[in-house]
Amino acid sequence: MNRKCYSCSEAIGDVRCRPAENMLAEMYTSCRFKAYGCREDIKFLEKRAHEESCPRAPYGCPVADCGFRGMMLFGHVMEDHRDEAASVAYLQSTTVALRKAAPFHVLVQEDMRKVFLLLNGGGVLGGRALSLVCLGPRLEDNKEINYKTEVRGAEPGSLSMVGRAACIRELQGFEPNKFLFVPDADWGPSGSVSVSVRMT
Repeated sequence: MNRKCYSCSEAIGDVRCRPAENMLAEMYTSCRFKAYGCREDIKFLEKRAHEESCPRAPYGCPVADCGFRGMMLFGHVMEDHRDEAASVAYLQSTTVALRKAAPFHVLVQEDMRKVFLLLNGGGVLGGRALSLVCLGPRLEDNKEINYKTEVRGAEPGSLSMVGRAACIRELQGFEPNKFLFVPDADWGPSGSVSVSVRMT
């Protein structure tokens, strides 16, 4: 670790220890989500890949000052944050008012019991970056969740984008690889835009 021996702290170079690698390759360990019901014993070298897609991994509630963490995020949002969420349905457009200062808007898809976030990212010069993510596991058969967003703001006309919603466990540290750029001028004096979301 850190190119130092864990025992004597002597510097270690780039020489590989094949016997140690082979030993690690044959070791088994438990998933870190064992407390949430994962009973799989996995090879030590496959632990990271397993935990990134473990169906028993808990999800954290993205709503500010909410400490919920568990498997039933959809039920939690419907019970505790229903007033803050808008319903979306496949092949139907849902329109929400998004404030410039809000980091996201919560969307729920009731048929599939999914929680989505319409992200309103900063860090973009002269505007904001909108994208959609799913907080939860991928759909069965690894089907993709495609969507179209359309924004109407203070300026005439509209902006639109077609994208694919990433399925993530935690919002913290997530960076979308595609987004809709909404210039500052579109947010106007009210500081909000009208966003239409359609899942396909």
